[in-house]
Amino acid sequence: MEPNRCASRSAVSPLVVAIACVCGACSGLRPGTAVHYDAHDMATRASVALEVESNGAARVVYTSGEPPKDVAFEAKVTPEELAGLASTLRQNDFCSLEATNAKAQPGATIAVRLEDIDCSVQLPDADWRVLPRAAASIAAVRSVADAVEERGGSPAPASNLAPGTALHYGWSYIFGSFHLEIGIDGTTLIEHSGKDQGQAVEVGGKATPAELEALRQLLLQNNLCSLHPKRSTAALDEPRLTLSVRLKGLDCSVELFDGEWRESPRADRSMKAVEALAKAIEERATPP
Repeated sequence: MEPNRCASRSAVSPLVVAIACVCGACSGLRPGTAVHYDAHDMATRASVALEVESNGAARVVYTSGEPPKDVAFEAKVTPEELAGLASTLRQNDFCSLEATNAKAQPGATIAVRLEDIDCSVQLPDADWRVLPRAAASIAAVRSVADAVEERGGSPAPASNLAPGTALHYGWSYIFGSFHLEIGIDGTTLIEHSGKDQGQAVEVGGKATPAELEALRQLLLQNNLCSLHPKRSTAALDEPRLTLSVRLKGLDCSVELFDGEWRESPRADRSMKAVEALAKAIEERATPP
């Protein structure tokens, strides 16, 4: 991306890259490009780069590992999605975002040339997380990247669940473990342990047909089986979570690092729905 040489409406620090457009191409994007997003995670040494053309053609590349390995997805973004992104950025006055600490390490960059929006913003990662307008803006851009992944990738592998099993969800790492297994008849076993918990706790219970159906529909709506791992390196003590499902219209196993589940809107909704069901079952159950 060419550096931005436009004048700014006001004097800003080098880290504040909320550049007001007073001469053409303030986003610095090459002709024909509507959106560029790139971010690097220092903890995992992973990065993501999204580029969307004005005609909707899009490519998102996730890079991680040593030596670096790319996982790329290509798909079309609809005019409605681009209009929705522009609306969100406009509502959050995207081009006026500024870093709260000029000495902080620069983080993700978002450059946009959509409708009346033409600017490039780079903020420290903390600002993208805690400033409400920044958080809403980067979430909207990440949703576009998520849509490209959803359409541009191959299905997740089959669940390979044992006969009679509808769902398995679990993780384990140095500080504990959690495992949830639900049979096709709703019979449920939950097992969890913690660093200071001592012996693992087992709880038996039952998911109702209505709960299983509601979960099935949510996982379908979020296209669970199109989720993919996008990095090969974990953050310090970061667990890898696995969700395997065999319900009507669903038969797949998705294994992602904890951060990957939380960064993807679809993955986050799926994970939270499963965890909410486990909590509801455990609260009304008694140990076996």
